[in-house]
Amino acid sequence: MKRLIGLLPILICAHLLMAGSPAWVEARAPKIGAPLADVLQNAPPGYMVSVIVRVKPASLTDHGLARLEDLSDLRTTETALRRRAALSQASLREWLRLLEAEGRVREVTSFWIFNGLALAAPRAVIAQLAQRADVLRVDLNRVLTAPPLSVSTPDNLALIGAPEVWRRGITGQGVVVALLDTGVDAVHPDLMAKWRGGSNSWFDPYGEHPDEPVDLSGHGTQVLDVILGGEANRNPIGVAPGAQWIAAKIFDDRGRATVAAIHQALQWVLDPDGDPATSDAPQVVNNSWSFADAGCDPEFADALRALRAAGILPVFAAGTREPVNPANLAGMLAVGALAEDGETLYFDSAHGPVTCDGKAALYPQLVAPGAGIPTTDRFGTSTTGEGTSLAAAHVSGALALLLSAHPSLTADEQMTALTTTAVDLGQRGPDNEFGYGRVDIAAALDRFSVLSSLLWVLAGALAVGLVGIAMWQSRARKHRSITIKS
Repeated sequence: MKRLIGLLPILICAHLLMAGSPAWVEARAPKIGAPLADVLQNAPPGYMVSVIVRVKPASLTDHGLARLEDLSDLRTTETALRRRAALSQASLREWLRLLEAEGRVREVTSFWIFNGLALAAPRAVIAQLAQRADVLRVDLNRVLTAPPLSVSTPDNLALIGAPEVWRRGITGQGVVVALLDTGVDAVHPDLMAKWRGGSNSWFDPYGEHPDEPVDLSGHGTQVLDVILGGEANRNPIGVAPGAQWIAAKIFDDRGRATVAAIHQALQWVLDPDGDPATSDAPQVVNNSWSFADAGCDPEFADALRALRAAGILPVFAAGTREPVNPANLAGMLAVGALAEDGETLYFDSAHGPVTCDGKAALYPQLVAPGAGIPTTDRFGTSTTGEGTSLAAAHVSGALALLLSAHPSLTADEQMTALTTTAVDLGQRGPDNEFGYGRVDIAAALDRFSVLSSLLWVLAGALAVGLVGIAMWQSRARKHRSITIKS
């Protein structure tokens, strides 16, 4: 008996240790990502950790809905994604509401562009989340840093055929470009006239500047000016000066971006006013940002697939030195930078291949001017810039011109139009330095002109053939009738 009493303190201590252990044990569970597990291991009890929660089922077909790849327009894509989220997140959201009322969970945000939520919770609650059958995975809400400004002037616009397209009366009119970046300068004399305006044209997921565009860095302003700044017939700076813009400030005032904020921005892009019945989504989305050292991380894969299903081809800067994420994911249009001669690769422009889908894939897909690029900084001051951020801006502008002339093109058709008409550089054919080559928007539009002409020729030939057949049939009937009379 004395021996048992002596063991009681040890047993009680062991029980207490075991009672407090689930968070530590679950931190190593397969459902919890490695970066989050590391944070949880060192987090004190009660410390709120910001996480991304992915919910089962991940597939639209599990709820009897069409596959994302089979959806063909913005309205059906958004409706299907909203329905999936509503059905599969209902139980989890109800549980989280109870925890939120108790103060054990904060900052709960539900997403439909990918099937999941963002929230802040202590490690004990995160452990419970990982144990739930309706939770697929829990990851750290990681932080990205804003790309630095790079200041460094050949005719970059003529090099990609933009002036030739303007002379045809195509300047990007009727197209809205979305910028996901550090923001846009609200008092920029050139850009503000092209802001679409209204409550559905600016989004700050951090709530620091909710009412009007702001850019404390200048990076977003420089990129946007290359996309659509200036006027075609006077002081041209941007590729598509007739387009309008909207923007999401994915980096906060300290130059940091969270995964949750980027998800919010991508979801906002598909439905800026939050009303599925209205069509206010942009036609082009420029992404001159990337994950640092993220490899083939699929964090944004679902959201970006949703954009493509809605007819939006995501344009990404290819990054410096080596492929970056999410530009390296399948279906993205990664853009590398050319040196000032327009023929050689810029010295630190990333090149492939990439193997994110298990096999070697081309990287980048296209290249564009990326050195000595004329643009403007905050307050409209002139400057020059360099790098893949501005190279991507050229391609986003080119897409705006293409969609201004042919607004019904799918994301696949947009990709095909730009890649099959690019100016081949380097070794013959597609390669992992220049991709398919330097974007040539005039040639891309010519491709449709040629196709249109061929269709007219074929239609004419068919019409002539049908007339000939009709005449032959008429003569044949006449001949038969004469024969019968004789």
